[in-house]
Amino acid sequence: MAQVGADTSPLVQPTQSTRFWIDDGSVVFRAGDVLYKVHLSHLKQLSPVVRGIFEIPDSMTGAKQGSEENPIILEFFSAVVFDDFLSWIYRAEWQPIENIQDVEIRERMLVNLLQVARLWDIAEAVAHTKHHLDLMYLRPSRRLELARMYTLYDWIDDAVWKLVTGKLEWLTNEDLARLGVKVYSIIASAKEGLWYETRLSCRVPPEVSLANPAWVSDEHNHRVCAEVFNEIWWTRIAKKMMDPVKPLHFCEVAAEVKSTVFQVQRAGTWKKMEDACKDDMVAMIERENFFSEKALIYAASRAVEKYFSSL
Repeated sequence: MAQVGADTSPLVQPTQSTRFWIDDGSVVFRAGDVLYKVHLSHLKQLSPVVRGIFEIPDSMTGAKQGSEENPIILEFFSAVVFDDFLSWIYRAEWQPIENIQDVEIRERMLVNLLQVARLWDIAEAVAHTKHHLDLMYLRPSRRLELARMYTLYDWIDDAVWKLVTGKLEWLTNEDLARLGVKVYSIIASAKEGLWYETRLSCRVPPEVSLANPAWVSDEHNHRVCAEVFNEIWWTRIAKKMMDPVKPLHFCEVAAEVKSTVFQVQRAGTWKKMEDACKDDMVAMIERENFFSEKALIYAASRAVEKYFSSL
């Protein structure tokens, strides 16, 4: 995480930071070719990792660890990353983050802060960045990329849902690079399974039981309910599910059934599905999760999470 000693320094002569060389600072860090002098107490208070760094004995050269002669070299942070982190520590340009109008700069600063916060185990900074990144529009591929890099696994489900229910042709080359072959194959496999389930559900609707339930009156032929439901399902519900532009998702089917009038005209006579029977169908769809969209996408999300955990 950090190396101490002149033998680890590159040949390039470092320069002092113009923003974070604080005269009364107590420790010197080096990120890239820039030296930073800051208050150690601020960092130790926030980060158990930083506290651990300063339990390491001084180097064999006798130079004080974190001094100008023997700065702590931050191998994994560029100068830009450490600048953005210190901007949060000292709250320079960060109050409030919404005032930064350039969304690319705002995202960069938040992600850079997240990088340091994860490596140095600064819970407050992680929570801060997640909150503000959640308020921003990030493409699903970008959220999965950040989830992989910084173990933000609670972002996986929503991003996978959007990718599986979206169109693959919407993905840019940048999206594909972020996803990688493994995640893309998981998404594509889930989409293929979802498409199969959609066609199957359109062809074979939920079954209306022909066993007369207790609420059916003697005059009502319950078989009419099944006939009307099946016809309307095919002509309206299934048609919307197969819409090539804006398909009806499985999770929306129960509400669609509830709002649809189930009646057809036969030889000048209207045949209607009983309201109570329709309510039973809605309840069955909601209760039994008749459609497998959620299960398919949940399985894809767990596959992505398992893959990220293995890296």
